[in-house]
Amino acid sequence: MPSQSNNVGSVSESVQCKKSSILDTLRANFGTYTSDITHASQCLIDAERDVQRYDNEIQKLEADIVSLRNQQQRIYRRIDQYRSLLAPIRKLPPEVLGHIFSLICTENVAAVSKIDCPAVHLSHVCAGWRDLARTTPSLW
Repeated sequence: MPSQSNNVGSVSESVQCKKSSILDTLRANFGTYTSDITHASQCLIDAERDVQRYDNEIQKLEADIVSLRNQQQRIYRRIDQYRSLLAPIRKLPPEVLGHIFSLICTENVAAVSKIDCPAVHLSHVCAGWRDLARTTPSLW
């Protein structure tokens, strides 16, 4: 599992630029003639840098989420495979399954426009059924 770092808490403003002081300054007709221009410029630079840090952290966390989802999907596929291995149909001996196949494959239809062969349909289910159908001559 990827390391989970939480740098969001460590991202903070370097210069003390309080929201209330910004609002007070905006209300006080702040202009370029004011001596606080350097302080406001530094606050802007610091705020932009903080936003960039947050953006970087968000991108890293989103990449971690994608990686975790991919790992989860691989595990879901493995779960499906294990469930398939434990399916009740797999417990039937090949002789019984072959007998069931022969009951299903009593009629093969070969018309000009359509060929309907149940043995072919059965052989498309899985490799095991394909081998069984192929090696059972009575189906053909």
